[in-house]
Amino acid sequence: MKLIKKILLSMLLVGALSCDLNKLENPSTLTPGQADPDFILNGIQLEFADFFWEASDFGMQMTRLIHFYGPTYENGYNASSFDGLWSGAYSSILINIVNTLPVFEERQLYFHAGMARVIQAYTMMTLIDYFGSVPYSQAFDPANFNPPQDDQAAMYAEAISILDDAIADFTRDLDADPDNNSLAFPKNDLYYGGNGTRWRTFAKTLKLRAYLQTRLVDASAKANIEALVTENDLIDAGSNAEDFNFRYSTTNANPDSRHPYFTGDYLNGAGYYQSNYLMDQMYNGKNFVDPRIRYYFYRQVSATTTDVNELFCINVSPPPHYAGFPFCAVGDGYWGRDFGDFSGIPPDNFKRTAFGVYPAGGNFDNSSFTAVNQNMGLRGAGILPIMNAAFTEFMKAEAALTLNSAIVGNPRTLLEAGIRKSIDKVKAVGAPVAGTSPLIPGTTAINNYVNDVLALYDAAGTDNERLQVIIKEYWIALYGNGIDAFNTYRRTGKPADLQPTLQPNGGNAYRSFTYPSVYVTRNNTVTQKPSNKVQVFWDTNPENFID
Repeated sequence: MKLIKKILLSMLLVGALSCDLNKLENPSTLTPGQADPDFILNGIQLEFADFFWEASDFGMQMTRLIHFYGPTYENGYNASSFDGLWSGAYSSILINIVNTLPVFEERQLYFHAGMARVIQAYTMMTLIDYFGSVPYSQAFDPANFNPPQDDQAAMYAEAISILDDAIADFTRDLDADPDNNSLAFPKNDLYYGGNGTRWRTFAKTLKLRAYLQTRLVDASAKANIEALVTENDLIDAGSNAEDFNFRYSTTNANPDSRHPYFTGDYLNGAGYYQSNYLMDQMYNGKNFVDPRIRYYFYRQVSATTTDVNELFCINVSPPPHYAGFPFCAVGDGYWGRDFGDFSGIPPDNFKRTAFGVYPAGGNFDNSSFTAVNQNMGLRGAGILPIMNAAFTEFMKAEAALTLNSAIVGNPRTLLEAGIRKSIDKVKAVGAPVAGTSPLIPGTTAINNYVNDVLALYDAAGTDNERLQVIIKEYWIALYGNGIDAFNTYRRTGKPADLQPTLQPNGGNAYRSFTYPSVYVTRNNTVTQKPSNKVQVFWDTNPENFID
């Protein structure tokens, strides 16, 4: 159970609820006269951050943004791996929202209601994206111990409708009389600090995301995307002021509210392994080093060890199927692991590469090559990049190219905007730590990188090749957001050149995750999936579309 969940144990109004979906009920008999709306909303916001981080971590592993132990796809996870994610969604986020929306509406707390609905819609869509068919419409009836699964497409459409309701809530609140105390702002808006305009913009951006996600199965997706782009109210500010991020703090006790990746890497040596493939792509993949690499990763050493006791694979030849891929180590101190490397753990905690300042709140890599400690960098005050302006540009680039829409824009122009906004965002997060370091990428370094990518785009001979360039850059920008990386991978099959499992027969890539054990063992209407090859409704791609 993650740290934020521990915080919520004493906060959530319905915290005593069983994690069992069959037993969801409301022992507090919540009424408008009894509820503290801000107390409830605080818990929902915190639990949503935890839900996003956990879901993102799975997605980052699947897309080689961080290390996946494996060694095969099937052995990498079991049904209980997803229990926490499922329970957080149903037993904390969704049931609290379902039970308290009537309270918000009764009290005309439109801002509270809008926030809750946006979180509700995002959670619903993520459950479908990850698991496929899940219960919803009857899931919160205390008399129904075995709620059936809802139709995936209908549930997705319901989530979009909920976003429309949220947009109406924020519009109604923003147009209301500011002297009317019943239209109060929440005491703690942990994402936008009480800015309803930005919440409304985020809701519209989530609609863009949903329409793009369903473009393979929805003939109206193109028109819907074009309408949103024409309306011009999406998260796309060059200043990144509109970005929807959760911000951790430096508080280290009672409770510890630092970024989970920071606490995993900076307290007792690095506990995570970084992805050799991502580091190699950023360091060696183009003619110029990616300007974000010193923000994403912090190297504790300047060179890779030659000691087999520290790096078991250092004297091993790469397997034949790894031709063209990095193997074992990247070099120059970039020390991670290959996809599906299930080797034991040597004494390398103070040598392997750690998370950097973005998004984990760690240290900027200024080539000091010193061991990690908890007083480094941002000291854990990192972010969850749930929706950044750069992501919007990449989504529009994909839509413009695949849907052949001049209204959405020029894919090449949007690609460039996405790269530049991503670099600007990363630099802004790391600025307090990077200071005036001469290693901060300047205009020339950034332009060299951007122009190199644009040259690849210009050299591409087909739209499929052009899409590869767009999504490869989107993938790099999504470091810290594995949900959109995993969804994009299954939707587009890109990046098409991801590192394979270290074992030659790694099994079938996940098209959806297996149902959590807390669900299949306690609901007699559901049967576990036959394999991880079961595709969600919006994924109509061929069976072996991804590796």
